[in-house]
Amino acid sequence: MMKSLEALRGRALYFDSNVFIYAFEGEMDPVREAAGQLLQAAEAQHCAAATSLISRAEVLVRPLRQKQVELADRYRALLSGAGAVSLYGVDENVVDRAAELRADYPVLKLPDALHIATALHIGSDVFITGDQRLAAVSARMAVLTLSQLPGA
Repeated sequence: MMKSLEALRGRALYFDSNVFIYAFEGEMDPVREAAGQLLQAAEAQHCAAATSLISRAEVLVRPLRQKQVELADRYRALLSGAGAVSLYGVDENVVDRAAELRADYPVLKLPDALHIATALHIGSDVFITGDQRLAAVSARMAVLTLSQLPGA
C-alpha cells in the first residue's frame, strides 16, 4: 500500500474507467474515497491526469441505462477534455500496441489493452485502476490499484 498520495504529486497519471466509476458511484468506502482523492489531486493540478475516450463510453453506460441524467452530465463534463483530465483518442499506433499487449498478456480484454496502450503512447508514469488483473502488465509500466492507495 502506498503511504501517501504525495508520492503521485507531479506524476503523469492515467486513469482507467473504473477510477471515475468508483469516485462517483456506489456506497462510500475507502476505495471510493481514494478514487475521489485522485480526482481532487488532478483538479488541484497536483498531478497530470489523462484517460482515453473509451472511458467516456464505458462510464456513461450505467447512468444512461438507469436514466441518471445528472450523473451522465457529470461524466460528460469531466471527460470532455476541457477540465482536469486530459482526454486522448485511439489511433493506429494505440490499436497496434493494444494488439501486441493482448498477444503478450492473454488476461487483457480489448478495452483494457486499449487503455494501457494509450497510457504507454502518451508517456504516463502510472496506470491507476480498480482492476487487480491489470497488474499483470507491471513489467511494461507502473500499475497502481485503487486498493493500494492510502486509506483504501
